[in-house]
Amino acid sequence: MPTAVLQTSPGVGGEGTAPGRALRACGRALACAVLGVVLLGLAVPAAPAAHRFAGVAHASPAGQESAEYYEALWQAALAELNAAATCDEAVAALTKLTGVERARQQAGYYTDDSPDPLQYAPKVHGICYEEFFAKCRERQDPAYGVAMRQVLRATALIGNDALDASKVERCLTFELRFDGRFTLNHMGFDTAVTYRASVPVESSGDGLGTWNGQAPLDNVELSVRVPAPASVRDARGDSGELKVPLLISDFPYEPGSLERGQALDLQILLQTLIPTLEHWTVEFPPMLGTSIPPIPTVAPLWMGSFQGLHADEQLGDAGWLIKDFQHVGGSVYARRGYNRTGTSEGVPVQEQTTVELWHTPKP
Repeated sequence: MPTAVLQTSPGVGGEGTAPGRALRACGRALACAVLGVVLLGLAVPAAPAAHRFAGVAHASPAGQESAEYYEALWQAALAELNAAATCDEAVAALTKLTGVERARQQAGYYTDDSPDPLQYAPKVHGICYEEFFAKCRERQDPAYGVAMRQVLRATALIGNDALDASKVERCLTFELRFDGRFTLNHMGFDTAVTYRASVPVESSGDGLGTWNGQAPLDNVELSVRVPAPASVRDARGDSGELKVPLLISDFPYEPGSLERGQALDLQILLQTLIPTLEHWTVEFPPMLGTSIPPIPTVAPLWMGSFQGLHADEQLGDAGWLIKDFQHVGGSVYARRGYNRTGTSEGVPVQEQTTVELWHTPKP
């Protein structure tokens, strides 16, 4: 078995006697740390590097390793890196380069002029970063955006600022779709009212992984029926403003691993910057020859119903913290549905509300 790979040759090559070599050792450790960040469980080599290189070394007759032999190994691994088209291939090639350097050092063929595999880390970062960005859009999985952010942090460790940081934010872009419907039936009055909103939710740009956004909360249905012989006309709802001041999630899972219906570590805070309000006019036919003037009515039917049935989620003036989301799949990353009956100020209310978070990465 070639001792050059599997055993350390003590005292050979003056290892540890030159400050430059100590710094290079730190560089190798940093390269390993950078690789660990890049991998993120997404591109783990099939076998430990030491095992693979033991196999490569076996191709040379025992005791015949030389500087030229290790240089050939280095050039072969470098050629693999230059030909790498995927993150897996690039990481595997850089891992080989690191393994060759370590084996060459152990065999005593390491000098201050030996190449440092860390110099190729930016190339690996770039390949992985662009692949994750493409997969974020193609597979509609925000976990790739988190992986991109980790790569950016790894590049900062070695002073590489060549990557386009805006691609992280372009990947981690969402849209919250809100649809809330309440029906009320009380003392002969039947009311149905629905509001909807589509809120673009983008990164706040603080580098901490927080998102926010706001959009109109539009009335799409208002039906009011009153006991006969009265009738209703001019029913309308005033639109409000729905804000998402906070979206909390680290997307802590392996890309592509989520299943439909799986519970998500996701919380979304909702605020109504402008409350909704409903208007209608009640009319009466003449009675006993006497005309009865119409009665304009204004009431916060929808807002009152939402507050009543979501009281357990309300955080004071901060809004409502929505939790218990489940994964759907495709563009719909998460959904929280409500189909229940409750009361608002003593009035029976039926709710059918859906809160969905759509993943909408930008090109």
